[in-house]
Amino acid sequence: MKRMLPITYKPKEAGIRDGSIRQTFRKDWKFIPGDEIGFYGWVGKPYRSKWSFKTEYFTVRSALPVVVSEDGIEWYIASTPDEPVAFSTWDKLNDVAKLDGIDPPTGTALRDVLLSNGVTGKSQIIRW
Repeated sequence: MKRMLPITYKPKEAGIRDGSIRQTFRKDWKFIPGDEIGFYGWVGKPYRSKWSFKTEYFTVRSALPVVVSEDGIEWYIASTPDEPVAFSTWDKLNDVAKLDGIDPPTGTALRDVLLSNGVTGKSQIIRW
């Protein structure tokens, strides 16, 4: 699969463009390693304005299946997605928040960003 994905979280744009951020959360379990993804931002209101930037395509190196909830993240293994293998509360996810370019880089800030953008339930942590 080859797709361009929007970035609507403004603090993340510069890091995506300069390569210092190489992770994003996306709804559903649809990406696999080897897929190609690129990103774009908006000049003004998302989906109602012109693109402000567009990146090259990057090759997905991992697509970690997770379930995002108000309490934390359940981790799964892609080859056996029926049973979670671990659970992390938001206060234990500061490193994941930092990799995702969340400001401030805390698990609780990550929770707020994900939930406010509708990233709940089956989701993926995509790294390239």
